[in-house]
Amino acid sequence: MDILLLNPPRQRAQPMQAGYTFSPALTCLSAMLKQSGYSPRIIDLFNTHDWDSITGILKGNGADIVGMTCLTNTRMYVVKLASIVKHMNPGATIVVGGSHPTVMYEQMLENPDIDVVVIGEGDLTFKNLIEALKDGAGFRNIKGIAYREGGEVVKTEPQPLVGDLDSLPIPDYYHLHNFIEGKPPRTGISIGRGCPYNCQFCASSSVWGNTYRSKSAGRVADEIEFVLSKSGDGVIFVGDDMIGVTEAATMEFCEEILRRDLKFKWYANARVDSVSENLLALLKRAGCIMICYGIESGSPRILKTINKRITVDQVKRAFYLTHKVGIACQATVMVGNPGDGADTIRETGTLLDEIKPDHLWVSYATLYPGTGLYDLAKGEGLIDDTYWASDRVAPVYLGSMSLPSMFYHKWRVNYRQARRRGELLRFARSFLSEVKPQRVWAGLGMAGRRGYGR
Repeated sequence: MDILLLNPPRQRAQPMQAGYTFSPALTCLSAMLKQSGYSPRIIDLFNTHDWDSITGILKGNGADIVGMTCLTNTRMYVVKLASIVKHMNPGATIVVGGSHPTVMYEQMLENPDIDVVVIGEGDLTFKNLIEALKDGAGFRNIKGIAYREGGEVVKTEPQPLVGDLDSLPIPDYYHLHNFIEGKPPRTGISIGRGCPYNCQFCASSSVWGNTYRSKSAGRVADEIEFVLSKSGDGVIFVGDDMIGVTEAATMEFCEEILRRDLKFKWYANARVDSVSENLLALLKRAGCIMICYGIESGSPRILKTINKRITVDQVKRAFYLTHKVGIACQATVMVGNPGDGADTIRETGTLLDEIKPDHLWVSYATLYPGTGLYDLAKGEGLIDDTYWASDRVAPVYLGSMSLPSMFYHKWRVNYRQARRRGELLRFARSFLSEVKPQRVWAGLGMAGRRGYGR
């Protein structure tokens, strides 16, 4: 069977970065299919926005099955790609998976060009689907999918999560041969899957459940050796939802890197309540150059509201220890969460002044299907599911602050960081990139509406 995997275009709002990390889902699916004797092709359209060019790339592909990964802010491009593929090859079976279709599978299947939605973890499900198509069998016995039958949407029973991640093949890091602006794309590997927490703004549990499964240290080191043999970048992003969920497993991972004498640099996400000085010192020895901590707010009240399950004291301790061992820190914070206002954002600014992050990322509280924040916004009448049938990106939560107010506070927090670090020129460039006329116009149109999906 001819199998084509597509990574859809992204939003054009943000400039392409040389550190772009290719979709891990497609690398996993490709490896699983190759292990099963298939020869899938992958086309990365992430940085392609000219639809005539995309049509030319896809012309004559002749695939029997086309699989696409789909996030909330790429769903509109996935729908358009499905239409193009079906027009060229009406007999192709188009399969869509990812976080957005997992939650919004019924709405995705309202599009006649999409045949099947993979719900949740897709490694085994997609392989089983392909085998059923090859054998001419129906879909009803395939776990973890939704499809149309007789005009109705049928959802099958869930596919159990893969218990032993070491049993899966090493992801197909084919994309290391691709280059962006003369540089190889950054490679993202994972130590595990899932997250045992359930923050209000995150949809991880909708895809993976409230569990965390980790690979063995030896298996992760095997993947790193494979990546280093292909990539000239020498920097790897450990793209888990977190590192250090269990300190013993993380330390074992670092010790394996040191035992094999692997020379590379890497950065990762972590929770502030999951690190100790001993662990951080070992991370440093193993090549870790930066840790990204999601602190979200400096207000204890907001942290409790969003179910972050951390304290301000834990934030201070984590940053102090990380600076002490010589690893760079990035703080990510949000403005506009439920209950947020000038007073709570002032607390965030005060905390940032104290912890002095090397890098800062400030975002708006944004609504995504499958999150507690989205359910709250629906209950407040701010949005409904019809919004996602449009081609608009995920909107911000307007239940506590107006968009102009969020914009002001976001850039005020950014300015404090830039002034503290002597990076006012970089601040100016970032600010000007966000106040492009088309983005301001779109924002003004949103600012006057409280209900998005009406």
